[in-house]
Amino acid sequence: MSRDIRVRAVNRRLSRISRRSRSVAIAVWLLVAGFLAGCGVPASSPPMTITEVPYNLMEPAPPPTPRTSEAATRGPYIYWLDDSDRLYAVEAGAAASDDAGAAATVLARLSQGPSELERMSGLSTALGPDVQLTLNSITDGLAEVEVQTGDPAPSARRLPHAVGQIVLSLASVPGIDSVLLTVDGERIEAPLPDGVLTAGPLTAEDFAVLAKENAPIPGARATQR
Repeated sequence: MSRDIRVRAVNRRLSRISRRSRSVAIAVWLLVAGFLAGCGVPASSPPMTITEVPYNLMEPAPPPTPRTSEAATRGPYIYWLDDSDRLYAVEAGAAASDDAGAAATVLARLSQGPSELERMSGLSTALGPDVQLTLNSITDGLAEVEVQTGDPAPSARRLPHAVGQIVLSLASVPGIDSVLLTVDGERIEAPLPDGVLTAGPLTAEDFAVLAKENAPIPGARATQR
């Protein structure tokens, strides 16, 4: 076979191979284009400029809502007088690590009196303006509290309400079941709602009759009136 004939034969084979390669390349391109079209991506479309961002898309995600434990909804509470002379409970917000810390926070709130917002809501206190309440100890669920009355001292008519505020508020602290009041380290005879004087431990049930209807009564159900 002459040299020219061999060259022409080789060229024809190369041409057939080249045509097959182009066919394979075109087939692959068509498959890719078909896949993109099936996915909703246009194979050839002019670029678009986004001029408006959907509402709130660029704003930071809001922080997760903190969960409130069941125990936090039970108190402690501070008991104030409402406009009907009933004891009304508000959450004390006493975030203390132990019962003594929570009790001290409750007594401090009682000594300070209602906040301005609470007073605007019609709440007041039967305790004197300069009263000082100090936690001496908590032993086996009994809280001993030193009382220093200010000037003027609570009136005789308001005295059971004043004592009720202390007892109900402290009894709402976990770990406290009863309260003992002292002056200069000595037990005092505290008046109950019916006028009876007692120097013994006082419980929330002793003053439940003074509480607002449906108010939480620690250790007992609220008295329905």
